[in-house]
Amino acid sequence: IDPPPCVATWPGGSNGGATSPGVTGDEITVLMYHSKENPASSAIAKQVGVYMSPAEDKAYLDAAGTFINSKYQLYGRKVKLLHVVGQCDIAPPQESCFRSEADSLVSRYKPFAVFWVNNMNETAFLDELSRKGVVNWGGWNFTDRYSASLRPFHWDVLMGGDHQADLAAEYWCKRMANRPAKFAGTELAAKTRKVAIMTADTPMTAPNGRRLLQLLQKCDHNSPQLQLYSSNTSTAASQATTTMAQLHRDGVTSVLWFSDPIAPVYATKQMTSQNYFPEHVLVGSGLLDFDALGQAYDQQQWRNAFGLSDVAAAMPTAQSDAGRVWAAGGGDPTALSDYSNVVWAYLSMVATGIERAGPTLTPLTYERGLLSMPGFGSWQQKHDPRLWFTRFGSADYTGISDVRQVFWNPNATSPVNGQRGAYIALDGGRRYQAGELPSSTMVLPGRG
Repeated sequence: IDPPPCVATWPGGSNGGATSPGVTGDEITVLMYHSKENPASSAIAKQVGVYMSPAEDKAYLDAAGTFINSKYQLYGRKVKLLHVVGQCDIAPPQESCFRSEADSLVSRYKPFAVFWVNNMNETAFLDELSRKGVVNWGGWNFTDRYSASLRPFHWDVLMGGDHQADLAAEYWCKRMANRPAKFAGTELAAKTRKVAIMTADTPMTAPNGRRLLQLLQKCDHNSPQLQLYSSNTSTAASQATTTMAQLHRDGVTSVLWFSDPIAPVYATKQMTSQNYFPEHVLVGSGLLDFDALGQAYDQQQWRNAFGLSDVAAAMPTAQSDAGRVWAAGGGDPTALSDYSNVVWAYLSMVATGIERAGPTLTPLTYERGLLSMPGFGSWQQKHDPRLWFTRFGSADYTGISDVRQVFWNPNATSPVNGQRGAYIALDGGRRYQAGELPSSTMVLPGRG
């Protein structure tokens, strides 16, 4: 397990007692929120083995709590982990419902912190928690401006959308723009790349797509375009039919996926039915770069997938940080969802903030502790591909700060779940920060 930088041993004494709402001299209340089940999203998650039911969430939370309370420096307190299942629809999200639910949770449980492990494109819940003075984690790849506007309360593990767009633009401009789409299907492979960016049309994700578009327009001479879509699962199939036909008519050779992980399920199925085989280029966001999710996409399409990946090199879940924490907390090693890797990524950072805050735990000391923490992970371990680099900083309230380059091999066996289909790292799995991506022409093993 790669831990965050150590803190000094606490000599004991008074920890200040009830230093903040949700904090007593003995206990810190932390809430894990599980949104109302969405049948379409849950069905896809179950299909590829990344589904965690509320009961599985709760079991993992109990095991992780045992680990945290025995291994982290908590200054005489214990973390009290609670699990709640929400009542608000998520696709599409209902803003008024989520604000009301946040108010209700704060009133009932009085938590110090809440985390929500979901790509929900939903801001009201996190915004309301921040307005109530509750530390909160979630909201994959939201704009950096959003997190900074809610300081010191809102945080996320995954890379902020602004930084993600900047890295994707660097990659596209250095390695892809104004060159033939040689990794597309036969019809498109000889054409100069024409790219469309796929992004959810929400207040926190559409600006990231527009930022990426503006950056691409500076280097790409073939009219890059932005394709926004609704994250409503009830209309996803019909949207995909219409949108993919339009991209085909527009001569788009390459799709930049700056999307949630469900959108490619519908889109790739429609592309194949329309005999349309563009390049699929990963921005690195939304966990599209996780093997189990890549396996959910049409494999005739996804064989043309490559690009940036935020996540670390894949390994069997039982051997990952999440699996080892589960076992150390008394969990059954044969009964663990691959999605536990994401749950632990969030829970570990919640606990790290508490440890870094020191005895006097408040949202402000929590902020100071995380922002002053040295970066850790891949760069401190000689670019270890099993790790990513975590670093917070001025106006940066999101953790992952580097990427690797990957391509999809539909015939490879994934070390995560033993199923066919896996992302294979390029350059030995080396990870790159902004400004460090290579500029040579893109080459994929077996594809040229």
